[in-house]
Amino acid sequence: MESRSEDEIQDVLNRYREAIDYDDADFLVNFVNLIETPDFKLIARIVALDIQLRRGPVTDSSPDNIRDFGDEFTILVERVLLSQTKFDTNASGDLTAAMQLDATNIDVSEDISFGSISGALKSANTPVRSPEMVIDHYRLIEPIGTGGMGTVWLAQQEEPVRRRVALKVTNNRFNSKKSNARFEAERQAIALMDHQNIAKILDAGTTLDGHPYFVMELVDGVPLNEYCDQRKLDLNKRLELMIPVCRAIQHAHQKGIIHRDLKHSNVLVTEYDGVPVPKVIDFGLAKSQVHELTLTDKTFFTEIGKVVGTIQYMSPEQAETTNVDVDTRSDIYSLGVMIYKLLVGVTPLDDGDLEKMPLLEALKIIREKNPSKPSAKVQSVSEYDAEALANRNCRADELTSQLSGDLDCIVMKALESDRKHRYQTANALAAELTRYLNNEKILARPHSTIYSLRKFVKRNRGLVASISSFVALLIIGIIATSMAYIWALNEGATARLAAEKSERASVALKKANSDLDNTQQSLRSRLLSVQLNLAWNHWKMGAATDAIDILNQLSQNGEGGWEVDYLWSEFNSSQTTLYGHADAVETSTVSRDGKWLATSGRDNCVYLWQVEGHKKICQFRTTETPSCLSFSADGARLACGDVDNKIYIWDLATQTIEKICGPYASDIGAMEFCPGTDLLLFGMNVKDTFKTNGRVFTLKEHSDKRLPYQFISLNDFKLVDALPVPAADEALFSFSYDGELLATAGIEGKIYIWKRENGKYRLDTTHDHSNAELTAMSLSPTGRLMTCGYSDQSVLVWELENDKLIKSFSGHNGAVRSVCFSENEELVLSGSDDNTAILWYLEGDRNRQFQGHLSSVTNAIFLPNRSEILTSSLDHTAKIWSFDKNSNTVSVDAHAYEESPQNSHVVWAADFSPDGNRLVSVSEDGTIAILDCKTGAIIKTMGDNLDVPAIGAAYAPDGSVIATANEDGMVSIWAAGDLSLQREFQAHEAAIWDLNFSPDSQHIITASADGSARIFDLETKSQIAILSDHEDEVSSASYSSDGSMIVTSSDDHSSKIWDAKTKKVIRTLAGSKSEIWQAVFSDQGHLVGASTYTGELWVWETATGNRILSVDEAHSGQIGSLAFSKDGTRLITAGDDASLRIWDIETGVNLFELLDGTNVEFGHVSFSDDGKKLVSGNQFGLITVRDSSNAGARGVGILSSANVELEVLKMLKVVQRKYLTESELNSMLETCMKYQATFPSFRTNLITGIIQLQLGNHEEAVQFLLESDRLEPLNYGYDDQDLAIEGWLALAYMLHGDFSEAEKHCAEFDERSEEFKNIEFLTSEIERLLSTQKPK
Repeated sequence: MESRSEDEIQDVLNRYREAIDYDDADFLVNFVNLIETPDFKLIARIVALDIQLRRGPVTDSSPDNIRDFGDEFTILVERVLLSQTKFDTNASGDLTAAMQLDATNIDVSEDISFGSISGALKSANTPVRSPEMVIDHYRLIEPIGTGGMGTVWLAQQEEPVRRRVALKVTNNRFNSKKSNARFEAERQAIALMDHQNIAKILDAGTTLDGHPYFVMELVDGVPLNEYCDQRKLDLNKRLELMIPVCRAIQHAHQKGIIHRDLKHSNVLVTEYDGVPVPKVIDFGLAKSQVHELTLTDKTFFTEIGKVVGTIQYMSPEQAETTNVDVDTRSDIYSLGVMIYKLLVGVTPLDDGDLEKMPLLEALKIIREKNPSKPSAKVQSVSEYDAEALANRNCRADELTSQLSGDLDCIVMKALESDRKHRYQTANALAAELTRYLNNEKILARPHSTIYSLRKFVKRNRGLVASISSFVALLIIGIIATSMAYIWALNEGATARLAAEKSERASVALKKANSDLDNTQQSLRSRLLSVQLNLAWNHWKMGAATDAIDILNQLSQNGEGGWEVDYLWSEFNSSQTTLYGHADAVETSTVSRDGKWLATSGRDNCVYLWQVEGHKKICQFRTTETPSCLSFSADGARLACGDVDNKIYIWDLATQTIEKICGPYASDIGAMEFCPGTDLLLFGMNVKDTFKTNGRVFTLKEHSDKRLPYQFISLNDFKLVDALPVPAADEALFSFSYDGELLATAGIEGKIYIWKRENGKYRLDTTHDHSNAELTAMSLSPTGRLMTCGYSDQSVLVWELENDKLIKSFSGHNGAVRSVCFSENEELVLSGSDDNTAILWYLEGDRNRQFQGHLSSVTNAIFLPNRSEILTSSLDHTAKIWSFDKNSNTVSVDAHAYEESPQNSHVVWAADFSPDGNRLVSVSEDGTIAILDCKTGAIIKTMGDNLDVPAIGAAYAPDGSVIATANEDGMVSIWAAGDLSLQREFQAHEAAIWDLNFSPDSQHIITASADGSARIFDLETKSQIAILSDHEDEVSSASYSSDGSMIVTSSDDHSSKIWDAKTKKVIRTLAGSKSEIWQAVFSDQGHLVGASTYTGELWVWETATGNRILSVDEAHSGQIGSLAFSKDGTRLITAGDDASLRIWDIETGVNLFELLDGTNVEFGHVSFSDDGKKLVSGNQFGLITVRDSSNAGARGVGILSSANVELEVLKMLKVVQRKYLTESELNSMLETCMKYQATFPSFRTNLITGIIQLQLGNHEEAVQFLLESDRLEPLNYGYDDQDLAIEGWLALAYMLHGDFSEAEKHCAEFDERSEEFKNIEFLTSEIERLLSTQKPK
């Protein structure tokens, strides 16, 4: 054997240092195999000893094993291990020199015993265990596994819950910074993931002596291959277990984690209720593939020359010793090895000695040797193979037959040495296995006709048998029919002449009918347009019942397309409205247990509601407008402060007043029960003057002495304490959940933070944050954060401990009236004078707006233990909104970045991922954004050249990659999983205007300003065709859904349809008056739609080239983009006139318009693959996704009741202006009684009393009208429909026999009678009664 050079020796030693870093004895064994050569004999022996010592406590036989290396070696080892040059990765100096020491020259004068060294090493390698066998609140029971970095213990968690867990802690020997960093990386990797097939991390920490540890769920299982063999599972059952493993690895990849050591022993199978569940464990060698994701503060990209993994499962790129870094596809290879062994019983390259041969030789085999197919592996029957066959319950020929074909193709594709040809994602591999198990065609195998037929037969055995029988009967039938046909020929000649004459008449009739049908269809489309817009306007104005009635009618008649589904989705995901207040709702609150809520309004009423079912329980009244509400912690009391300087306290069990406190010096601006005490804190609003002890003072005289925040004892309801702080114009304060912290607003926007000490609040800190007027404030439940709302429409969030501003939100168009935190402190909710509430996410830049109120939102709060919020408004209503459902309309500023030039954020293209969950969009500012379609979160922003606009973007149909194109002619390919840039190539020298994939994801087509469209092979980046028949710039190019055709559009005023196979023009679609900006196929491929720079809209039939739709001015300006609906009946256009328009293709009617509220041009519109989501992008970089998926529950659960107030107003108009029949009155009465039972109010009692009066039920009428009089709000501003109440009350009192009250109402009625008309019935009825009734 040739001698090795000095550099090679040094390289070997460097590899050994790296092996030590991994703290893996098995890895070091491979290293020993690498250096078993004559020159390295001495090094090999030293390393072997080190391995022996690293593998754990030295047994009695260990010294004998070590002495087998030779006495001189023992002396050398002891000298090296005790010297400064022992194998320490942090040691300096040339280890090569130390390794080449001549053993005969070593000074052994010192008495060095081998036992002392091994004993010391034995102690160093002992697993960490405290004397009490306890780490924090985990009691160690017994070790259940030992690895290179640490020991896994079976442990008992003592608190806060008792359960068995697995606890992993580092060993004493491996407590270096690098080892701890790697251990921390594993801990972080597992913590990032949350998947049912990945063992979950439960806790983490550090022992008292500095050893990191983490706690995982205890997986009581066996390795995957052992489980399958023990239960003798067949091949399909084995593959079924691999599918969730693939899904788990896909989850890890999506979190940016590559496992790098997938093998059967790292997948344990346990059973839950008899169902096997595989769990992936041991992420000790995992690494981050995402630059932004940091597992530790170390870099975890594979270092040059470092080999990672288990040799039998290692991918070729892992076996490289160069600086080639591995990606997620390395795990795909390992999954392929696992499948191979599950099917065959051995790994692909396991010839019995791969593990034993030198490491470099083994790595070379992995890199260069192609594994044999699984079916071929079975051909060599051996004793080991026989056992494998027994475990699979089949013979060798049966196993070979099962493996041949699909399974060979699947496994060999996963084991491709070139990772570009493997399955690109673990999900793709899982999907392929699913297709195999479902007897569907797999993607890894060419689809011949015979193969497709065979798959069809396997999936449909019963159907095929039926077809076979049918074919036999058909043959018999053909024979019989032929005989009858010969007889019929003679008879048919006579009939033919008569038929031709009838046909001519029929053609004329059909044409007339067709013209009539077209006219009728056009009228139906126009009516549909009116109904859609009317329903939308009703909904926006709060007339929910009318809006729903219209959609119900459309649905019952089967009318409408995507637009109707979208409106249903909008209505279904909206709010529940709480009606009852006759005037503005000033505030609202909810009990701590989330069972009750209360609202109060300017009608001087406080309503108590049950949250579940949104049922009104009772109502209380105050003498003046209530200004604030609060439930006690136990929910037994409700307190209300009003502008009459009083506080009302109600006992909710008896629904009676317990105490009225006050009046105090000023009106009550804020009030809340103090958590954990028997106190009530209230704050008074500052006035120009106020009263104290009967005297009137000015604020100027007493501003330094005034105590606006005072405490009431709930024991005797007396004032017991006050906070010595100057007051703001309006009282504002907030408690933490436990009441230990209190924040109050003071003068000039200052905020005072108080801490509770011995039952008293002491001033802790003062904060001065904004020059704007403070209008709302709230502490987070833990008191860690504080949020404030201001008159300048902003919402700010601080960390209190260091007074650090962590978030500044802007989005309201009016002063902020309320703010609060969610229970988990991840969300902030605000209500504003702009009639909206906004949910702000503290992580990221997301927000969700709640629109539906017709006036200012006075309060907005979270409902405890529910994913719902409560808002109250000056529009007389409160609303409950659900925010756990995905919003049907999500908007996000994806490209409005400060670095970008002004007005260059126009969104040129966007495309959904195949599953519709993600979205890629590109903008003129050069950025590429990846969005979450459900939440609107920006997952990642790419693109570092802001000077070059990004024009095109598309997801590959198989979901593996994303392609984007720039104005400089470059095409970039990004991995869809980790969003890393895979490659770039120059597609054109001029700008690229459009880019799309072929349906099979193999090709990319581009459209360019150089007058051509070009097709490129995705893998090779080579150009395979140029489409150059256009005479000017090509503006768009795309494939039909079946991949058979291509359509292009151009500035030469034409579109062309091409044969995708021959690359020849099939048909030219001409006739446009200006340049065509975009042309697209319908999903079925039977239509082509095109839009122009001047707002023209065209639709042609693909097969004939006939133009079936032409709209000269579909938009006032350029149509930036267009898209067909999934069913091909609708066309959506995006225009420079700031609108999205939905067109009926058959009639050309503009059915509906969608706006995003920005009044700027749209640049793009397109549908998701399933046709349910619509994305649009505008000039300001705003991306909006509209989802119609929630249309299935049409009309269900939209509102808990009808819009009572609006319905009652309608009935009041009718009942006061004309005589009604008894039938009409009874019908109205039935409706009113339903409203009365659920929403008793001033108006519901009034309308019910009027109807009862007209029906002659005088006694019932009196009861309802008197109740209406009782509920009549003080200072109530009547509208035109309520003015006549005085007349109806006069009638009621007459019938009741109280003429003195009747005369009062008559006088009021006379004064107001000039203000309204068309109530002759009421006037004449009053006159009749006055003339016939006599006062008592």
